[in-house]
Amino acid sequence: MLLIAVLFICVGLSGCNSTENKLIGVWETEPMTDDVGQTATIRLIFFEDKTCTITMIIDGGTPESMSSTWKVMDNIVFLYAEGEATPQELTLENDNTLVMTQSGRTYIFTKQ
Repeated sequence: MLLIAVLFICVGLSGCNSTENKLIGVWETEPMTDDVGQTATIRLIFFEDKTCTITMIIDGGTPESMSSTWKVMDNIVFLYAEGEATPQELTLENDNTLVMTQSGRTYIFTKQ
């Protein structure tokens, strides 16, 4: 009976951990053009220590990066960007797709 209880606990805990493990790595948007005609690509790099680097490349120029921390709850990824009080929410759609909606615009990140 104890073995069954331990098995259920391990399986339950591995569900969250597997979602977190799927995030580890590099995620990137396709180049997007804004209302002013600038083209931008956003890159997220998730690390095992729950930190993240957010990089934006505008018109092929010098990448601008900032640090962030992250956590996962029910396939929602919460990014806590440096200096921001409210986290940005991203939805893990599948193993290779993260979706973020901000100010009425949808950003789709693909795992690289």
